[in-house]
Amino acid sequence: MVALAVLLTLVICVVVDSWLSRRHRAPAPAVSSQPATEPLPHLSAPEYAGGFSLHGELAFHPGHAWVRVEGPDRVRVGIDDFARRLLGAADRIELPAVGTVLCQGKAAWRVGRGQRCAAMLAPVSGEVVAINPQLAAEPGLVAQDPYRSGWLFAVRVPEMRANLSNLLSGRLVHRWLEECASRLRSRVQGSMPLSFADGGTAVDDVGVLLDDANWSGAVREFLLTHA
Repeated sequence: MVALAVLLTLVICVVVDSWLSRRHRAPAPAVSSQPATEPLPHLSAPEYAGGFSLHGELAFHPGHAWVRVEGPDRVRVGIDDFARRLLGAADRIELPAVGTVLCQGKAAWRVGRGQRCAAMLAPVSGEVVAINPQLAAEPGLVAQDPYRSGWLFAVRVPEMRANLSNLLSGRLVHRWLEECASRLRSRVQGSMPLSFADGGTAVDDVGVLLDDANWSGAVREFLLTHA
């Protein structure tokens, strides 16, 4: 009987000690519900065509969005230097939500400044899997740094090869941008005297050189959408 009493006492002590340890154990840190910050894309030195910058590892949609392949079924999307100079310093951006399914060549987001707002076309088909969290508070990043901190969203693209076949890359991008620059220069000089610095890059905010009707026409011509 004495041995049984001692054994029972030991069991009770172990249970009580375990209970006290659980009470005083520090709570596990809460898991943040905020998405992890996406790393900025690493890009080569910029190249120039028609006064507008580009990067060789990017592919471009004719509606002036860029695509960077980041995996076998994932790309990152943004607007190119031509579009950001035409649209100017954005004060609002309406991005598709995570989970939205995009269709290549269909309107996917809008960029606005003041009374002006333009839709832009999705450069690929797929599901939006991440958006740039900084743009909600700083939409102007799209104009300040369109190829890095001003990126828009990431997309999972099941049919990567088919999507990329409809985009421009390599020397085709240079010829395309030079042709766009020539047409934009004619449009701007039809209403204002000077649009580009001689031998240099395009003026930083081409949109301010265009009245509302001419700007809307430029959006239709170059972004392939409507204002």
